[in-house]
Amino acid sequence: MTSETPNTRRAGADGTPESEPPDFPAERPPGAATKAVRPTVWLVRADKGRYADRFVAGGYAAAGFADVSAAKDDTEIRRLLHAAGTGIKNEWLQLRNFRRMRLGDYVITPKDGVRLRYGRVTGPCVGATEDDGCPYRNRRAVAWDERSLHRSSFSKSFRKRLRELPNVSEVRQSEEFLEEIGQSTPVVVTPKPTPPMAKPPVITTRTGRPSYVLGYRMLGADFASATGAK
Repeated sequence: MTSETPNTRRAGADGTPESEPPDFPAERPPGAATKAVRPTVWLVRADKGRYADRFVAGGYAAAGFADVSAAKDDTEIRRLLHAAGTGIKNEWLQLRNFRRMRLGDYVITPKDGVRLRYGRVTGPCVGATEDDGCPYRNRRAVAWDERSLHRSSFSKSFRKRLRELPNVSEVRQSEEFLEEIGQSTPVVVTPKPTPPMAKPPVITTRTGRPSYVLGYRMLGADFASATGAK
């Protein structure tokens, strides 16, 4: 009697090789769900609007009186602030938020008691390289929109929320702002492709026909024939 390897193809009665079973799909069926995400919206104050024009003219948003752009973590931010002796309460939290911004996020900066400027983050957190009249030492490039928004365009609750937020804060429940600027439609992000499914192993049964194994169970009645089960 000759032994056969699991992938052996037996010859049929007429001596021609039997055809292999159809291949299993190499990938999962299409139609994987996509995920809709919204950009994060941040409030970055400019000393009651004093430096708002500097922000817009320089194409940046800025925060903090000590340069912490190279800090590796929150501990180093605290150390740098302590060494600089700025003495501002919770400044490290504001700078941590400033460093958390991502490209494409929105920034809102109050210009005065009536108007708000806004733009999108286009660059990483870097230290200021020149003195342009703005004392804040950490900066991010921002593409500012040409128009200003009036506070009266927003609901009372949204205006109250902005008033209560610290200098650099995430604006939660920002749908009202995004709708006002015409960006209420979420950005659709397609997840990474699912890795191909491995082709199930093939076991040659006593009948000589290969059977695929799914979840350690053989298809059809060949399981009993291959194992001797009754």
